[in-house]
Amino acid sequence: MMNTPLDGFDQMFCPFPNTLDLMVIAGNVSVNPLLDEVNDGVVCVAETFVHGRSHHHHIVPLQHTMLPFSPSVLKLVRKFINEESDTKRFNIKEMNSNGSA
Repeated sequence: MMNTPLDGFDQMFCPFPNTLDLMVIAGNVSVNPLLDEVNDGVVCVAETFVHGRSHHHHIVPLQHTMLPFSPSVLKLVRKFINEESDTKRFNIKEMNSNGSA
């Protein structure tokens, strides 16, 4: 099984609350000849799925370094935050004290 963004997170920081929704945005434009799979030049798209947990997953036609600067990515993030903030509240103090949200 490939590593996912949450592999080892619980051991390094704290348990990631199952009550929080996740969103992953992956690019699929690459000029990196060393990666055989669809990738963004740094990360293979297959590595961006969080196994064992439902999550929002978007693949955009961008290279890795352009993801944070893309208007389309910003729109996805804003939409996710606005929709999720209405239904899920994240209390960092509570999470730090007992390991869950």
